[in-house]
Amino acid sequence: MPRMTIDEEVAKIVHKITSYEQSHEPLFARMDSDHAKYWLLEKFRPSVIEGVLEKDSYTTNRPRVLAETAHNAIAMSKVVIRVDNDDSKDEQREVNDTYESWAVGVLNNANNRRLSSAEQPVLDECAWYGLTRGHVVAARAMLMKNPDGSTYEDLVPIDPRHLVFERRGGSVLWAAVVTRRSRDDIRDEYPNFRFNDDREQDEDDEGNLQEKVIDYFFTENRPNVKNSGEHLNSVIIAGKYAKNKVRTNCVRFPIVIRKVGRNPGISNFTFQDDSMGGNVDISGIENVGDSIWGPMRHVNEARNRSMSYRTAIMSREVQGVFTVSSPGGDKDVEGRIDEPGRVHQLDSDAGESIDILKLQEMGRDALVYDQAVGADELGADLPQAAYGNVSVPISGAVARMLGQTISNRIDPFIKPVEALLQGCIENFAAQYETGRYQDIEVAGRTRQDQNFNRTITPADIKDHGMLTVRLFPELPEDKMEKYLIAGQAVRRDPDTKEALMSYRGARDNILEMQSGDLEEHRNYAAIANTSSPMLAITHQLMAAYREGRMDTVALLLQEVERINRKQMMEDMAQEFAFLDAVGANPVQGAAAGVGGQPGAPPVPPGGAGQQIVGPDGMPVVSDTGAIPGVDSRVFGQMGQPGVMPQPSPVAGFNTAPEAIGIEPNV
Repeated sequence: MPRMTIDEEVAKIVHKITSYEQSHEPLFARMDSDHAKYWLLEKFRPSVIEGVLEKDSYTTNRPRVLAETAHNAIAMSKVVIRVDNDDSKDEQREVNDTYESWAVGVLNNANNRRLSSAEQPVLDECAWYGLTRGHVVAARAMLMKNPDGSTYEDLVPIDPRHLVFERRGGSVLWAAVVTRRSRDDIRDEYPNFRFNDDREQDEDDEGNLQEKVIDYFFTENRPNVKNSGEHLNSVIIAGKYAKNKVRTNCVRFPIVIRKVGRNPGISNFTFQDDSMGGNVDISGIENVGDSIWGPMRHVNEARNRSMSYRTAIMSREVQGVFTVSSPGGDKDVEGRIDEPGRVHQLDSDAGESIDILKLQEMGRDALVYDQAVGADELGADLPQAAYGNVSVPISGAVARMLGQTISNRIDPFIKPVEALLQGCIENFAAQYETGRYQDIEVAGRTRQDQNFNRTITPADIKDHGMLTVRLFPELPEDKMEKYLIAGQAVRRDPDTKEALMSYRGARDNILEMQSGDLEEHRNYAAIANTSSPMLAITHQLMAAYREGRMDTVALLLQEVERINRKQMMEDMAQEFAFLDAVGANPVQGAAAGVGGQPGAPPVPPGGAGQQIVGPDGMPVVSDTGAIPGVDSRVFGQMGQPGVMPQPSPVAGFNTAPEAIGIEPNV
């Protein structure tokens, strides 16, 4: 089969894009209508026969407020990036934790780059597209190189209104972003491109010629083609290449697309039904991945019509409707009848009069209608609590129920954004792991509010685990509830000594900590710091020194010295008690060891119940173990350093009479 020429190749691409646009025209029409009516709040205009003047037409702002509230709930959600560490060895856990930090960092880098270009953060823009456009959320995710060779993250959200693509076998075959741009913009970006002046072009509001620009991404899968299997990009304008095919160097397809909503979609089709008047059109594509306004479209129109009628009636009541009576019926009053201060000359004898016409009021049926519309609005809207409209305090249980209601309403739009961010990060990682890019420096904060700023190499994340991205609001009551649940999950049964979950499992799965290992290490360190008075005082001493509290430092140094002396005395006392025990009963004393058996007193010589006393008559050990087995004579040995010991009439050892305590000179 002969190879296609460049013109034939371009024509084929343009044809399949045009075919997609035609088949999805109902979907694009829905997007345009939603944007005009519910975001821009296009003014509602009743038909002429309804008798409502344009000035009296009413347009509710509920759709716009709904979209903005839902958008804030998603855009302000906390982004939680995790790699599952279940049953992972320590080495693998370290790799996974590093990968988590890298993922947080590259997403921060991409956002910072967008902010520096006066663009919205990725999450904000993707959330808006998902809510107001529906259908899909999409983004271009590629690692790129600066002129100096450094690496940067190119993450660009894509408006679904301008996206065309084809899926097959669970993967995207090709995708294109189709926009219209002025010729001047095109010349600036593609200076070597030349237009065909004999073509017809659209014009924008300023009269500038507009051209269709196709930014086309595809995978070359042809035999005997150099770049076969690689992901390529080209730009087509006016039926020819403005940018020839170039390699993207992406390991995964650079356009990440995730479906919005729970509707799988059906194709539009028509069938014959004489009972229904002939051909019946079954909609399909326009309902695939509906926007957040899907459930309230018809309800919103009903609300606008009802309020327009009420506004028209109130307007007529304020202005008044008058009747002018005269014998011949030809009496005419110039200007406004109800103009303040105006005097009308009437001939009452001739039967001339001006009367106000009593207008018909809204009946009971109108009230029932409004109530029905209001009930439907509540079902399609968010709870009033989501807008801050809470007239009375609510309990924690009610708050959780309201939170669940809000979650059910916006979850179809949160999940695809989560999946989109995950796919974009995976695209970055696949490229980075090839080793063809300079090392990336990442910075950010973990969910434990720990700052990090480090360079992570491709080798650091090699063989990492599976990454997940979740979005959820971090309300204080939510966090407290999670801690309570985690506390219950790790509590051990008093009989079986078994808990529902380990501490590590609770950290990872209930509290969803960015790095549960870090908290585990902190806990062990805290336990170690409080395991002895000396460690606790040491930390206090260091803190006081850093703060420049030298008076506190001096006092703590004295306390350290006191604890050291006390510990030394206790050690010596245990050694002497051991020697006494061995001297009294070598076998049992040696078996007990220095300090005796843990939890048991030294075994007294001569059998149980005997009590050993020193020469001074003080008990050394008892059968209950309540009195430590220490010969009191040893305390006389701890006199003031440098003082020659003198005989003591009490102890009998070489001790100074004044040195009978533990502390010197006491």
